[in-house]
Amino acid sequence: KVQPKFEVNQTLNQKIALFRGDITKLEIDAIVNAANSSLAGGGGVDGAIHSAAGQRLLQTECKTLGGCKTGEAKITGGYKLPAKYVIHTVGPVGENEDRLKSCYVSCLNLMKEYKLRTVAFPCISTGIYGYPNEPACDTALSCVRNWLEEGDNADTVDLIIFCLFLPVDVGFYESKMLDYFPLPSDFYGGDGDNGNNTSTKDDKSKSVEKTAAAGSSTTQAEDTYMDVAMESQPEEALEETSNTQPMASLDMEDDNMLTSQSSELDSKEGNGNDVEIEQEGLHSTREEAASGVKIDTELKDSLPNKENLDHEDGIQDEAQARM
Repeated sequence: KVQPKFEVNQTLNQKIALFRGDITKLEIDAIVNAANSSLAGGGGVDGAIHSAAGQRLLQTECKTLGGCKTGEAKITGGYKLPAKYVIHTVGPVGENEDRLKSCYVSCLNLMKEYKLRTVAFPCISTGIYGYPNEPACDTALSCVRNWLEEGDNADTVDLIIFCLFLPVDVGFYESKMLDYFPLPSDFYGGDGDNGNNTSTKDDKSKSVEKTAAAGSSTTQAEDTYMDVAMESQPEEALEETSNTQPMASLDMEDDNMLTSQSSELDSKEGNGNDVEIEQEGLHSTREEAASGVKIDTELKDSLPNKENLDHEDGIQDEAQARM
């Protein structure tokens, strides 16, 4: 069991968050840029922020700042970024705890000065500057915790986000977060260990790395869940699902349909004198033509032929004339 480095403070816990993703997508007051001393843009997160903000726009303002010393911070507009501002800070090359602490404190003080309520930090100096990931994580968490406990700092901020990208950083931050921002013992069922059991934290870190390596997605997870659900469902239930309507009811519907068609056929045959047929085949009676109704082609064979009707009408006319 590892004892937490700080006392439980739920108010401060609510002001901290971990986010794994693209820092340039966060719609908050400010994001922190791990910049170089010239503030001219570079690689890694620095280049990504300049590109997303509009490289020419951001560099134009950065040129007016006269660079930035290691451990200090300067602020610019966000331009095309969702964030309103960018706070640029220059981290140390290699492991230098004092300089790295100065980076975090300078950014937080600048945030407070400009009355900003939300900010996101990347992992400063852990890229090409070569600061080891684990001690950098400890420095970041301890600096933020100490700053929040000073004066009224906690009242001036709503949320401080640690924006992570690499699985190794996710593992360190998730395992060390409880050292600096412990939760009440009753959160763990009242066992009093404050959730700082080393084996539990190591298991969580390994789980995070495995998930990242597998590249699993929400869609894949949903598909797996559905497959498991189908496999666990009894065969009887599957049969009931596939046959939601009994065959007897289907047969009754077919009989009703045939009866309806038969009645319609009888009605049509009773009005043989009103039937008109074109060369292509069967069409509607004059009464049906007025209402837009057509006779089904299956009734064609049951209706009188037009030529026979004309012939019969001629014989009747001739017989009447002779009389």
